[in-house]
Amino acid sequence: MENVDFLSVESYLDIYDQNGVLLKIRNEEVASTLEYSSLTTFEGEKKLKLHYEKERDASFMRKCKEQYTKKDPLLACEACGFSFQKVYGDIGKNFIEGHHTKPIGELTVETEINDEDIKMVCSNCHSMIHSRYPCFTIEEIKELINITEIST
Repeated sequence: MENVDFLSVESYLDIYDQNGVLLKIRNEEVASTLEYSSLTTFEGEKKLKLHYEKERDASFMRKCKEQYTKKDPLLACEACGFSFQKVYGDIGKNFIEGHHTKPIGELTVETEINDEDIKMVCSNCHSMIHSRYPCFTIEEIKELINITEIST
């Protein structure tokens, strides 16, 4: 019978622990997770960039926020219910982000926007909405929040 050498699967895979911490890269130990090394870089370089940008009407967004304040003085997120004012007090007063349900990139100068096209959301939900293309809808974000709350 012929001797056959087998390669360990670990020599081809990265190994993670149950918390997702990288332990081995292709069978080579990774520095202990107890060790900490700081990361450094240099930022702030000036670059000239030339590109087109879609115009937004800041006064319209301000009016939408004022109108939403009449409906909800604490400006709770329409997706998760978070209120900056409720959590942070005065520094969170009047803080909310307006999300365009019609993607800005698809708008033309002829596209009419009304207050129903703007949803008031917290920064976290706004980031999650834009974490894919096409964007998540408010309803999809609400669903994701409900699924996560049920599973934890």
